[in-house]
This record gives sequence, structure tokens and C-alpha cells, in this order.
Amino acid sequence: MNIKVEFDYHYKIICIPNGCIENVAKLQGMFLEWVEEQPECIVKGPANSIALSYDEKDFLKYINDVILQKTNKKAYFVQDEKHVKVNMIMKF
Repeated sequence: MNIKVEFDYHYKIICIPNGCIENVAKLQGMFLEWVEEQPECIVKGPANSIALSYDEKDFLKYINDVILQKTNKKAYFVQDEKHVKVNMIMKF
């Protein structure tokens, strides 16, 4: 399954092995919960404010390390994005 992961100014297409993802909306929510637990995704600002910072590399890491951890399958970035069918779009 190819998922187009869109951010404010760019996007990436990630190929996830078929049959590993059933509900993209649920996947997005689970990813955001995971991000909140990752120290490298937490940024402290002025007056001790906190923000989350993540990108497509964090999403790929989540898919491979959490969703696919018990398989030998891996998700990856699609290199030739012009000739690929996108199955789902996930906007952040």
C-alpha cells in the first residue's frame, strides 16, 4: 500500500507492505500518540513551552519499529513518485 504523507510544504510517498494497515485514520492517531512519547520529537521553546516536531522520517520509523516489529517486512520511501499509484493520503 502506498500512502502519501503530506506536511505543510512537502510530501513523501511511503510503501507499506500489503495487509499491514487496515485503518489509516487509526494509524495516524496511533502515530501521534507515539510522537508524544519520543524525546527527540519534543521541542522546548521560550517560557518552557513545548511543541512536537516530526516528519516523514519519524513516520517511517514508527511504521518499521512499531507496526512491523514482529515481521521481516519493512516500509520504505518510494523513489520514483511520478509513476506510482497512491492508495491513501494522510495529512499532518
